[in-house]
Amino acid sequence: MISPRQRLDAVIKAASALRLGGTSFPLPMVWTLKSKVEADVFVAYTDLEMCAGSIQFTLADPDDTGMMDVVGFSTAAPNVVSDFAVA
Repeated sequence: MISPRQRLDAVIKAASALRLGGTSFPLPMVWTLKSKVEADVFVAYTDLEMCAGSIQFTLADPDDTGMMDVVGFSTAAPNVVSDFAVA
């Protein structure tokens, strides 16, 4: 467990010990459909490197104006995503 009072080195050690699996972006959407749960927005934050080098890759359909990819992250990113979602 990580707490706000821990030193950075202890947090890094705890996070390094986590056994993380692969990322499957469709799972939340599949679960929502199977469970008949209504959802207005799906937001996925990840450090997953989709494609290094000069080839561009997107998770969002470039032809769907209701989808958006954000590359990079700053303190403004959550507000950008929120503004997009309510627009």
